[in-house]
Amino acid sequence: MRRRSTGSAREKLSGEALCAVCALMAALLSLLPFLIRDRGFFTLAYDYNYQQIPFAAAAHEGIRNLFSGEWIWNLDLGSSLITGFGFYNLGSPFFWITLLFPKASFPYLVGGLYGLKYMTAAVLACAWLKQFVRDRRIAALGGLLYAFSGFQSTNLLFYHFHDIVAFFPLLLCGMDRMMRGGRSRQFTFAVFLNSLVNYTFFVQEAIFLVLYFLFRYFRKDQIAKCCRQALGIFLAALAGVAMSAFLFLPNVLYVLSSARGKGRLDLGRLADSPRGILFILKGFLFPGEAMTGQSSLYPYQYASTSLYIPFFGMGFVLLYLIRNRGWLRNLLILLLLISFSPLIQSGFLLFTEPNQRWWYMLNLLCVLATVLALEKEQHRTAGARKLMAGYAAGVAAYCLLLWFARASAGERLIFSRELFMLFGGLAVLSAAACAGMVCLKRLEGKTALALVLIACVATTGATVWAYRRGDDHEAVRRDYRVGLQLEPIQDQYRYRSSENLYLLPGRGAGVGAFSSTLENSSYAFLSKVYDFHANFTYEAIALPGLPELMGGKYEILPTAEESAGTARVEADGVLYGITERPACPIGFATENYILLEELKKYDVDDRSWVLMDAVPVESPDAVAGFQERRYSEENRPEDPLSLIRRTEENRVKQFSRDAAGFRCVTDYSADRLVFFAVPFDAGWTACLDREETEVINACGMMALRVPAGLHEIAFSYRTPGTRPGAAISLGGWLLFCGTAFRGRKKPRAAAEGIFH
Repeated sequence: MRRRSTGSAREKLSGEALCAVCALMAALLSLLPFLIRDRGFFTLAYDYNYQQIPFAAAAHEGIRNLFSGEWIWNLDLGSSLITGFGFYNLGSPFFWITLLFPKASFPYLVGGLYGLKYMTAAVLACAWLKQFVRDRRIAALGGLLYAFSGFQSTNLLFYHFHDIVAFFPLLLCGMDRMMRGGRSRQFTFAVFLNSLVNYTFFVQEAIFLVLYFLFRYFRKDQIAKCCRQALGIFLAALAGVAMSAFLFLPNVLYVLSSARGKGRLDLGRLADSPRGILFILKGFLFPGEAMTGQSSLYPYQYASTSLYIPFFGMGFVLLYLIRNRGWLRNLLILLLLISFSPLIQSGFLLFTEPNQRWWYMLNLLCVLATVLALEKEQHRTAGARKLMAGYAAGVAAYCLLLWFARASAGERLIFSRELFMLFGGLAVLSAAACAGMVCLKRLEGKTALALVLIACVATTGATVWAYRRGDDHEAVRRDYRVGLQLEPIQDQYRYRSSENLYLLPGRGAGVGAFSSTLENSSYAFLSKVYDFHANFTYEAIALPGLPELMGGKYEILPTAEESAGTARVEADGVLYGITERPACPIGFATENYILLEELKKYDVDDRSWVLMDAVPVESPDAVAGFQERRYSEENRPEDPLSLIRRTEENRVKQFSRDAAGFRCVTDYSADRLVFFAVPFDAGWTACLDREETEVINACGMMALRVPAGLHEIAFSYRTPGTRPGAAISLGGWLLFCGTAFRGRKKPRAAAEGIFH
């Protein structure tokens, strides 16, 4: 492979500078029409509208209150700030930029932030590609192909995925520099940044780096040397992870304690179905579609299945695979084959979930193959012209196959002709244009760069349009502004809602908020008590009695009457009234407990009403001293309202909550069990009259044994793993800075070590 020639500092930066300008221009051109239409307030659909927008505001509020405490009340039924948003935005430098602006401003900033992410991805990819090519324009073109790939387009829905794609090339740059005999500080810092941005995707990246090392650097005749190099890389990576431990460790502990996401080796998933294979092929050939509404094969699909390279498609990748030998070809063949096996590709996520969310790494390799074939002018031969013409014909044939084919049940494979004609048309048009330029011998230099820019804008803009079609963007903006105004009315109660746009932007905690990383104990409570195994809390709160049990007293309703409800908010000319509904307080006392196995004998629709009169536990040992007070239906009132009134009569007094936890006072005539509709977490510490007491795990919620008389109760929260994580990070940074300072004093290393 050709290496770039050595030049002046200005020449070395010129490729990245060109790439930055082109990427920022293409990103803004893709988004600008939609930003103008919505007056700067950027919306898309589903997860972006209902998670990314409100999550940014909620995380902003949580960071502002971090020195007061780590618990946030309006995510799920309450959650740790660090584990609640660690997967999304807490470790992202792009999120840190938003902290410089008011909390409500995120939807107005996001257009510019997307531009920065695209630019960062393009520039860092260009920096990695420059070691393989000599022409700065080809390196810049490669950076654009990576940044505006189909993977990026389809994942516009998941705003935080673009952070991962942006910083991934740093890992390859750092490893390559180490292997060329350079210092390891760049690689260590790259590991720190990537593990900080997203712990889940970092696992995928670590596995990919192992494959990259084995295919590119491992030599059978130099096993001892390769083992030493691998050890150095591992130690440098370990140091980088240590530097991010303040965020990485708490989140890893959280994931390990989760009942979800367990690995499984199901050999039935070794090969994909015929429809699944066609869908993977569509991901190779079509620009990234809207996951919420696919044009064909599946009506919707959230596996991030797009590997599309703007303008070139997979044509030049095929050309490279045919004309070349070596590590890149071998690794590409392996990864492309893995893409067709759900079981094997789930290995990138430790066999938990089969999806294509690792394809951004494969995409960068495909881009490398494309630019190498382009720079080596392998497209100028007669065979290459035939191959590209055949590729264009193959894309057209694939579209015709989907258009006319039927599934086994006779239904069409096309779900939206409009979308299919858009994305299939872009795929065919790009393939035909690329083949035409190859046949005419016009695909070079500025022409190629201009065509790629047009393709980047067209495909990204098409995906944005596809996501936005049919969504009520005015309602999203209005609900967000309502949420910014909501405040707790009484600390003992919540809003009877699970709408993220209402609950997360302000401080209006509800009875559940939709999050892909549903708080572990909230999930445990729903799955154990109600046999509910999804993370859609807005569906769970439809269970009879559950909103009442969780304290859902205040309902938000649009109304034309200014006097309606106990409070009112207004947004975009629409008035909302907040009305009261009967509900249990967050903390109330009962004399009874019920074993989970006994509770399961009741119909799901009746279980919430039972829990208003009994604390659920999995073993009688959890309620020592109360074993004789098992729940008896004889004492149960006939109607639900009587049950709710009983909980109100037995509620704790002087209840207050904040970011540090919650406090209350009890004064009962006899010993009681007090149930708190707050998720159980190892980070909680409970004190009774300032002395620590045991917290009962009430199948995912919390309870205490409280003696008769007047007592003060205080619950305080600290995320498990934060203190040791902070200590490890401090040590890692001291080591990193110390070796960096020593490296400046001694430019030539005397011995191999972690950082040099």
